[in-house]
Amino acid sequence: MGIIDKILKYLSSFKICFCRMPMKAQMKVQNLFNEEGERIITLNTLPLYHSGIVDHVKALSSHDIIAQRLGELGFVPGELVKVIAYGPLGKDPIAVEVGFTRFALRRSEACRVVLRQASSCSENSDS
Repeated sequence: MGIIDKILKYLSSFKICFCRMPMKAQMKVQNLFNEEGERIITLNTLPLYHSGIVDHVKALSSHDIIAQRLGELGFVPGELVKVIAYGPLGKDPIAVEVGFTRFALRRSEACRVVLRQASSCSENSDS
């Protein structure tokens, strides 16, 4: 593990919501790590037509209604999520597919969904 990976792993131990950061800063810190040492990213930084597996939904407070609702809608650990479209202005909202269901999420909502990289993440021929 290189020095950059160690720094990113250390930074990922802090509970920070990157959705309030400028987009360029978000892209720099998207390679974070979970407890098992796997690279994770948030849904709002996942590129178009790429997939990820839900690691967890991050609540911004103890009573985060949006995080709870995302879990109820199907963003549960182990579920495959794919970004299928972006909105016309500022990539907001984001259209995502979970199973056979499609959702439109604001970027501020999508930053709560933490993903592991899917093994088929680079396959773009699907759909």
